[in-house]
Amino acid sequence: MDDTKRTCRRRREVILNHLGLGLLSTALTKEEVAAPLDAGLAAVQFGAESVSLHVHRDGSGVAVLTIDNPPVNALSRGVFDGLIRLTHEALEDDNVKLLVITGANQKFVAGAEIASIQDSIELLRNTPDRLDADSMRLMEREHAWLNWLESQSKPVVAAMDTFALGGGLEVAMACHARVATRRTKLGLPELALGVIPGLGGTQRLPRLVGMKKAVDMMLSSRSLKADEAKNLGLVDEVVGGSDPAQLIDAAITVGKEIAEGMRPFVRATQLTDRLEPLPEAKKIIDERAYPPNTVVHPFACLDAVQAGVQMGGSSGVDAERRAVVACLYNDASEAMTHAFFAERKTANVSGVTDQGLQPRPIRSVGIIGGGLMGSGIATALLFSGIAVVIKEVSRQLLDAVVNTVTANLDRAVERRRLTREQRDRLLSMVTPTLQFADFVAVDMVIEAVVENLKVKQDVFREVEKVVKPDCILATNTSTIPIDQIATATQSAHRMLGVHFFSHASGGDRADARGVGAGDRGHARTGQSPAQDAHRRGQLPWITVNRIFFPFFQAASLLVDCGVDPYRIDR
Repeated sequence: MDDTKRTCRRRREVILNHLGLGLLSTALTKEEVAAPLDAGLAAVQFGAESVSLHVHRDGSGVAVLTIDNPPVNALSRGVFDGLIRLTHEALEDDNVKLLVITGANQKFVAGAEIASIQDSIELLRNTPDRLDADSMRLMEREHAWLNWLESQSKPVVAAMDTFALGGGLEVAMACHARVATRRTKLGLPELALGVIPGLGGTQRLPRLVGMKKAVDMMLSSRSLKADEAKNLGLVDEVVGGSDPAQLIDAAITVGKEIAEGMRPFVRATQLTDRLEPLPEAKKIIDERAYPPNTVVHPFACLDAVQAGVQMGGSSGVDAERRAVVACLYNDASEAMTHAFFAERKTANVSGVTDQGLQPRPIRSVGIIGGGLMGSGIATALLFSGIAVVIKEVSRQLLDAVVNTVTANLDRAVERRRLTREQRDRLLSMVTPTLQFADFVAVDMVIEAVVENLKVKQDVFREVEKVVKPDCILATNTSTIPIDQIATATQSAHRMLGVHFFSHASGGDRADARGVGAGDRGHARTGQSPAQDAHRRGQLPWITVNRIFFPFFQAASLLVDCGVDPYRIDR
């Protein structure tokens, strides 16, 4: 390890020690796991709840436990209490041979209630001594229940639809098998809120999918689609349709196969075959701890993972539990939770969402320019299932962009985001062309040519001659006002700016700007492929540049005034 990495590692240890992250060895009895909350623990119960959990026994030895906590079946305190009580009742019933856990309204569990995390931060900061102990006790109880669930001799199968995120996925990983519909997304996005997975996710996920993939998933907060999750070993069976009865039947079948010995009885915390050897595992962790960062939670997550690899899952769970509470004291969790809610407010657009307008389906997109951005945008669209028509000015450049897109998809196969068959299917959705005429049937055109006003105006003059009257015209410009581009066309009413943040093939950030009446139309098209389209009115530059340029200019001004550059950096 070089000096920089060693310094980074030492800095991480100092930060975590300062926060009091140590190992806590605790064990709860069966009675303590099933016991109701006492008065002291009730201090961290937030707000009134309206939740419903019920168990259906079909007379053939199958019990189905359904979580019903609208709108997304979040893991509130009441839901956890119900899960603990009802799973004990079901699995201790001699007539029950297997248990299926699922969610109501074609949803599994979207994780913890985010508003509760905000309340936790506020309460922990105001009364840290009392609530620190209470929070630890609550997590010990939840961990003990998950360990108890995993240790059962009767099969427990999670039947997942739409999403299994955060605590929802952690509950599913404590089951002996997981069945999901094809549309289901699975992930541990806690780090996006400045905290870490707190229900054993740092221990079970690496044992199910391998260290490298698990660490990447947690640090990036990226979710997986069901097919990819099955390829990795996180999901046992994928159901093609969305019929709830079909999902439950598939889960029951898997449970019966486990009970009859046709499938292995998988207990995630006992798995070791997918964990890399210790030296390789430590290398993976050290690589992702570099370069140094001012936030604590990624390092806390990595330390919990490492504790589990070195000392076993039980020690890892103890480290994870302490780290969760400590992260709540850090400023990052408060800031990132605020950002979470702020980003979601952008989904409410005056004149659009309050009028009940519906998104226009985008099935095919024309892309003009196949450079770094154009090829990245094409890849992002393909990942979203949208066909692309890519135009370049020469056969040589056209071949280059197709090769780049192919390489992007090949990397996704290597990372097991796609199967070879899925990669081939996506490539079949690419139409390279040298003619604008091939844009005749596309729903949207995105221009990604050189940052030159005249060139962009010329491009759109040609495009509007051939596309459908309702085709959306978009420019990837980062600095040119959209209205200046639109003045050379007859299409200002349907023109907008959609700038993808580099690297565009990631497909999760975009900045959208409109022109006049076009503002209403563009607001509903930014959700695919970008998860977060920052919608703005007619302003110069994209959002990042509007922040960066004044920042950089201020630093340059200080240098011109004779201030030491190293002092400015600090």
